[in-house]
Amino acid sequence: MLNEVVHILQRAGYYLSRMNEQFYFYVDIRTNVSWAVIILMIILYKVLEKYLSDKELSSDELMKLLLTYILIISAIIASYTDLKKLFNAPDRESSFVGFLVLSIMLIVVIARLGVSKDQSKKMKWILLVMYTPILLIILTNGRVLEERLQSFRNLMPRSNSAMIGLPGEIETLQVGGIVSPHQRQRVEAIIRSQASVRDAALIGRKDKDGLIKPYALILPESGYEASESLKRSIRNAVTDAIEDEQTTELRDVDAVKKGKLPKSDGDYPKMEEILNTHKSVARGVVIAERDSQDDQVKPYAYVELRQEYSGSDRQILETEILGFVNEQYNRDRLSDYLAPRWVDFVDKEDIPKEADGTINYDEINKERKNWSDVFRALGEIPLPTGEE
Repeated sequence: MLNEVVHILQRAGYYLSRMNEQFYFYVDIRTNVSWAVIILMIILYKVLEKYLSDKELSSDELMKLLLTYILIISAIIASYTDLKKLFNAPDRESSFVGFLVLSIMLIVVIARLGVSKDQSKKMKWILLVMYTPILLIILTNGRVLEERLQSFRNLMPRSNSAMIGLPGEIETLQVGGIVSPHQRQRVEAIIRSQASVRDAALIGRKDKDGLIKPYALILPESGYEASESLKRSIRNAVTDAIEDEQTTELRDVDAVKKGKLPKSDGDYPKMEEILNTHKSVARGVVIAERDSQDDQVKPYAYVELRQEYSGSDRQILETEILGFVNEQYNRDRLSDYLAPRWVDFVDKEDIPKEADGTINYDEINKERKNWSDVFRALGEIPLPTGEE
């Protein structure tokens, strides 16, 4: 039963996360706020309205309110963090202790204020208790569940001085949320795959609306003229490559008998790797086949089940494997907003390297003054010429 509930929450979180990427606005504390989350908060307020009246709360009404609240906050939690990571963590109990305490506070406060005659006081405190855990999740982008107090280091302004051992300069790129070094490296790899590019570095730059978006520094290959048309060509090619990756999703899973597994064509190595990590899969392959519905070539999976799962309901198991692969595959998917908003051509020395050949992003950020908004004295970063 618990696994089914977790699976439902994971799927809800997956779709909310996808909405986070498509519809978001910027909050300068490195987080995503999707319209789906806002709608959930509005629904919570509407549910609360009848409890903010002058009437006293009965025990049944209180239980209904708490149940609704738990469902809403569970959906929001699932959209901001990896539930499997929480459930598999060795100290997972401590991840929930704060919300357990807040839930107890919620019961006590609402039960106490439910009989209060001061309407404004009742409304203020009930809303405060209800929305505090939700705001903590949003402001820390879900990290409060996994890292607890350590997550609040990201709410501090960037500076060169460290306080109580917390890091100063934050290296990760800001695009409405955290962009991992791995994601940045993948975008850089796509840029470098262009014939006209010898080397590239991806950093963040603030646009006129205050959004931090990807800014690519490119060392052109010899024989290519550094022109505006080449900038557009590179930007369009990288955007198309990211969009192509987004459309890739496992179409179906078919469990076959031992020895009947087709040969892998090697077109979907990452998806195949994820497939073979599922607990029920002894061996699996992903091959390209044409979809009869839209005549498009899509990935299909074929698996041999482990002995202990051979008696399980095949349809349920295939559906579970399909959801598992797509969820894991899309978790590391590059989003639209990772396509470079601007491209600038630079000389070799403008992409400083460490001794091991990796890019020194700290040096690039310092040279180009990509600092936090806190440091107004440095002035606003001008937009590159020739582009909005």
